[in-house]
Amino acid sequence: MSQPLSRTLAIVTILKGSLGTGILGLPFVSGEVRLGIAAPLIFAFAAVIILGIWRLLECKTLLSKQVLVKDSNAPESGDGTQQLAALDNMGLGPLAIIASHTFGNVGIIACGLLICLCQLSFAISYTVVILETLSEDHLLGSRLPSWILHLIVCGILCSLGLMRKLKSLAWLSGAALTIYLYMLFALVYFGGLNLLDGRMLELSRDQWLPVRWGNFGLFFGTCLFAQCALVLSMYVYDDMQLEDPKEFIPVLVCSFGLGSVLYCFVGVFGYLAFGDEIRTVFYLSFPEGHPAVIIGEIALIVVLLFTYALQMYPVMAVLEAAASHVQRSSGKGVGDDERRAAQGRLPRSSIIAVRLAAVLLTQVIAFAVPDFACITGYSGCFAMGLISFILPPVCHAKVNNYQLSPLQWVNNAILFGAGSVALFFGFTATTC
Repeated sequence: MSQPLSRTLAIVTILKGSLGTGILGLPFVSGEVRLGIAAPLIFAFAAVIILGIWRLLECKTLLSKQVLVKDSNAPESGDGTQQLAALDNMGLGPLAIIASHTFGNVGIIACGLLICLCQLSFAISYTVVILETLSEDHLLGSRLPSWILHLIVCGILCSLGLMRKLKSLAWLSGAALTIYLYMLFALVYFGGLNLLDGRMLELSRDQWLPVRWGNFGLFFGTCLFAQCALVLSMYVYDDMQLEDPKEFIPVLVCSFGLGSVLYCFVGVFGYLAFGDEIRTVFYLSFPEGHPAVIIGEIALIVVLLFTYALQMYPVMAVLEAAASHVQRSSGKGVGDDERRAAQGRLPRSSIIAVRLAAVLLTQVIAFAVPDFACITGYSGCFAMGLISFILPPVCHAKVNNYQLSPLQWVNNAILFGAGSVALFFGFTATTC
């Protein structure tokens, strides 16, 4: 058994994992909805996400006890912990284990779809950021038309999508964090210069209120997109090997609390510094052609290209497992392919086809909707809203056979209500 993850490393891991492309759009969407409601809601969303994670941890603890009790009555069935962990081999992790033991095959299918939707959203957002950055005049925008740039990027991502061993890309985690921090320091530097250069005199009450409800879906979704670390938090909890789930609460509060402070600062400061001229990706508002900006943009493009392959890895695993099941059920195969099918493994040609189809799907969507705020808004409201706010209370109520205390019903109602609000504004107030 590996050494347990310390509390400090757990906090850093969640913070590092949640710091991604979503933060790049916070200044824009905060200004679109106005800062008076954006700032407090960033903290409110974090609190509700923590509640959702806690509900799932309660489910996992109760399910573990139920399986262990069942095993004590039937020793031949094997270890309960191993049974609970069996689904992790499918690449869906602890969340899918809970959904499967709660709702059976329906749960695993629903959870798999939600996880895949989240990962696809990240991959699409990476593509949009890469293309939007490359299309700037000081890079390749003045030399190549956008469709040529997209074809080049698509070819690179298709090649990376065929990689099956991603251990060599472990350095990307640290590299991505470094680049995002670099961009945040650049935001403070160039935003500070903008404020000192007269922007401070233009600040007005209109930037704080009234709330622009017509843009609320963009903000709600992007904020969830930036803060959603529910799946990662479940992995971190397992790695800490805690005896009592309550010991994980300080980790959640610290990590999401610090993250909320950072997100709130970026959203408020970025919009105050650049006003309504802020771009959907904040660093595109920096001085065009500045050497420090170009260095950061090129480094971010390189990191996002490779990180794309990591984000697509769970999707590829699920698609390959599904395709393997279909092929095995159909009984088709010839020669080596037939032997592979009998062993539950796809032939190489099928693996390539599945992976290319997944990559091309993200590229088609990115080409059809080349709007970063739109992508994060919709994916946050629907994929992240369902997995963070709807799934936890539904699983919690089912695991407890709907025998809950009044406080538990209230907490579940808060979660379900937040998810319903996300879906409502996703449909009605997310404009591209």
